Amino acid sequence: MNRFERLHELLGQKPRANLGFFPTPLYKLDRLSERLGVNLYVKRDDFSGMSLFGGNKIRKLEYLLNDAKNKGCDTVFTYGATQSNHAMETATAVRKCGMTPVLYLAAHVNPDAADIRANLLLDTILGAEIHILPANGRSTKDTIQASTADIAEHIARLQQEGHKVYDIPVGGSTPHGVCGFADAYIELMQQTRSMEIHPNVVFTAT
Repeated sequence: MNRFERLHELLGQKPRANLGFFPTPLYKLDRLSERLGVNLYVKRDDFSGMSLFGGNKIRKLEYLLNDAKNKGCDTVFTYGATQSNHAMETATAVRKCGMTPVLYLAAHVNPDAADIRANLLLDTILGAEIHILPANGRSTKDTIQASTADIAEHIARLQQEGHKVYDIPVGGSTPHGVCGFADAYIELMQQTRSMEIHPNVVFTAT
């Protein structure tokens, strides 16, 4: 068994929630390939769902929210900036899984309550419990870090009320979450093999 097959086998042992639309398309950029003198393909992971506005966050959430469901959680906390794709995709997926989303969002520009828009509007429509944290010139990470005690108290209070909380860090970067991108690699390699493409270099943007 080669490394690719072994990785596929290992990931198959980790169940995931059915949230996205896979495989995402892989196709050649003909005009750009001609211009650059290379065969350039793009994998459209922005089509992975559940929303076209959320990028590929759903890959991680399939593994994270399956873990939350297996642990009997009814509430999911996560974090980001006020227009965070991760926070919006999490709220969407959490609702689909029948749980309640709680978002702590760092405001680099304080939102106008009379003119909520973009991802923050979607968070609101989804009925997420939203807590706005003024950034005051700090990074998103530092803003959320400064509220750690308040967040821990909030989680403890919910747990005392009988709720079970699943806590997802900024971006969903946990051992469970990163399985989604290992799975993306397997999917890409399966596509290139079926299309008889032999890539020399694979670039990923973060």
